[in-house]
Amino acid sequence: FLIIGKTIMGKGAVKEDGSSFEKQVSTHGQPLSAAGACFASTIKALGGDAENPFQIFDDVAAMYAEAQAKKAEYVAAKKAEQAEWEKANPELAAKFAKFFSGDAPEIDYSAIEQ
Repeated sequence: FLIIGKTIMGKGAVKEDGSSFEKQVSTHGQPLSAAGACFASTIKALGGDAENPFQIFDDVAAMYAEAQAKKAEYVAAKKAEQAEWEKANPELAAKFAKFFSGDAPEIDYSAIEQ
């Protein structure tokens, strides 16, 4: 297989003087600082705080909270739908539960011809 990714190596990376470090092959497979970019300048250029590079911005936290709420709503609806289906199909529901229980099916190994 050949996978072609249309990306920019080191997107947003900069050198200590603030000049671009994008599209440098050396950014592949190693930390930016080892490749020749400046970690602190890159974080600053991307709007972050080099002293606290893993902070989560308020708009990002809000976006994730909204996505999580939507997913929780979807999961609750699906679980309710499944509960309805299980009530209407108790025999199939038992098979379904057994399949996902992790228990191996009962097999009469003595009945298997070698």
